[in-house]
Amino acid sequence: MVEYMIDNGFDINSRSIEMKTPIFDAIALNQFDILQLLIKSGANLELTNIYGETALMFALSVLSRDKLQAHLFQPTTITNIFDCISHLIDSNANIHAININGNDIFKNALLNGNMYFKRGRKYASLSGKINFDDLETLRKRARESGETLFTFIVKHDEEVFINFFVSVIGNDQRFPDTNQANKFGETPIMCVIKYNKNPAYLTLLIRGGADADQEYQGKTPLQICIENEYTDKIRAFLQNECCDLNKKFDNEMSYFHLAIKMNKKLSMRALASYVFPDFVDKDGNSYLHYAALSNDREITYICLHVQEKYIVYNNENMSPLMLASSINSFRYIDQFIDFCDKHWIPIKDKYRSLVLSAIHHNPESFNSIMTIIQREITSRT
Repeated sequence: MVEYMIDNGFDINSRSIEMKTPIFDAIALNQFDILQLLIKSGANLELTNIYGETALMFALSVLSRDKLQAHLFQPTTITNIFDCISHLIDSNANIHAININGNDIFKNALLNGNMYFKRGRKYASLSGKINFDDLETLRKRARESGETLFTFIVKHDEEVFINFFVSVIGNDQRFPDTNQANKFGETPIMCVIKYNKNPAYLTLLIRGGADADQEYQGKTPLQICIENEYTDKIRAFLQNECCDLNKKFDNEMSYFHLAIKMNKKLSMRALASYVFPDFVDKDGNSYLHYAALSNDREITYICLHVQEKYIVYNNENMSPLMLASSINSFRYIDQFIDFCDKHWIPIKDKYRSLVLSAIHHNPESFNSIMTIIQREITSRT
């Protein structure tokens, strides 16, 4: 289709409202073949989006910035992004471009929390070194203010951070004080979260040996990010594969259960591609049981894309639909029915759900379920 459009004179450098050309969409949607076709057809690699980013800059930060479409649940394939980066550079994309904030491709990638810049750095012949004399000066300043070296760097010193980042990612170095807390009880990772710093700091710290599950005031860093909907930092943790996603909380809830219970929809979307689809709590409640309790269409929609088994019975022998019918979660029921209709999924527990809605005098739920039963009866006659 794209080749047909190009052959028929469509403008391959046309701009969207965000000033993006088609090549930006090819990168964001992980379409390497289309990217190759656009470049072969003469796409202009120097055009920039509203952030002043060229296609190469965009490719170097797309993995960790929320540039993918909100409805996409699968993360971008890392291999294809590396293919995009290498092909753009091989196609003479400008590796010295500067965006509207004055950042080059290396700094732009870091400031956007890029977790996979090592290969891009190699192509661009970039390097960085730590000045250990300056490091001792920093340690002294940190001690005087009650900080550790890394809590001080996270709070105050971006240039040293960038040098650390290159050294850690490029040379697989580890540093002894990445888990040490300051006089306020804050670990370096907690400083990144508490003071809402660049998520690239998390990668620096984790690759340097920091414990991503070290608790602060009884909560894990990922738990705090979920509560505050710091989606960039959630993705940083997940992309670094450093958190115990099997961890259980009150009533053996998972991280995703927590996000549903707290109505943190942005956090749910960030977690969606990484959680275990069949996780249940102590009472046997799946994600869809929690969605039924929320009576929220968007939460239900997200859970339907995460959970693989739609009819799961909890310890009280209640499926999510039965639970929704008993408490009149009609928004859940309507969303569930719409989803099943679109995907030709049979609703096997509809009769028991109908009875429960009648017993509990829930007319909205009763009418919704009765509609699908009547439709099914009509289709048989």
